[in-house]
Amino acid sequence: MLELRHVRAGYGKDTVLQDVSLLVRPGEVVELFGRNGMGKTTTLKSIVGLVAVRAGSIRLKEQELTQLAAYEVPRLGVSYVPQDQRVFANLSVRDNLQVALRERLGELHLDLVAQIFPTVRDHLAQQAGTLSGGEQQLLALARAVLSSPKFLLLDEPTEGLMPSLVTRIEDIIRKLKNAGVGILLAEQQPSRALATCDRLYIIEKGRTITEYGSGECTVAHLHDHLRL
Repeated sequence: MLELRHVRAGYGKDTVLQDVSLLVRPGEVVELFGRNGMGKTTTLKSIVGLVAVRAGSIRLKEQELTQLAAYEVPRLGVSYVPQDQRVFANLSVRDNLQVALRERLGELHLDLVAQIFPTVRDHLAQQAGTLSGGEQQLLALARAVLSSPKFLLLDEPTEGLMPSLVTRIEDIIRKLKNAGVGILLAEQQPSRALATCDRLYIIEKGRTITEYGSGECTVAHLHDHLRL
């Protein structure tokens, strides 16, 4: 399991996370819900070593992640798909996919990717930066899946996408969950936050203040929180 205990983290002299604790089990989708600027992205980046952790613990099973360099974390099975800068814009789609693999991209890999990005074979030679926003998000997700993650961190993966792509990504999240992948999903839209999650944490000013179990939270609860 992936567990954060009383994490403090930030950039330079600024401490963004004041006290974040949460737990993600294998085969579980956990939502981190909050308004912009509350610490959702910083939480995800702290897990993969992109933000300095100043206190607290981040553990993957028995391994303390805060003691590792950022390049070491993905090797343990934790993949991160950020909200922006999702792909290497100047590389081809094929080369973007190859980044996730230590072996040559083959037909079996393409078959797996095609479940997420159905037209991938039509785009392999295309420069990734010329894809639409939705196609870039599918490519970033497909690349993460190719790395065979045990835990997947997604930062608002459906933001700004058309409804058909939102539905596809939600279906992919459910398939990954059923395959035993633990997923931590940052979200700020109440209408989407409960679509796929098993549990939900609310983050406010760098602190996780509330945890809801399955069936305990409603969209109305989340709207009420946003009005506070």
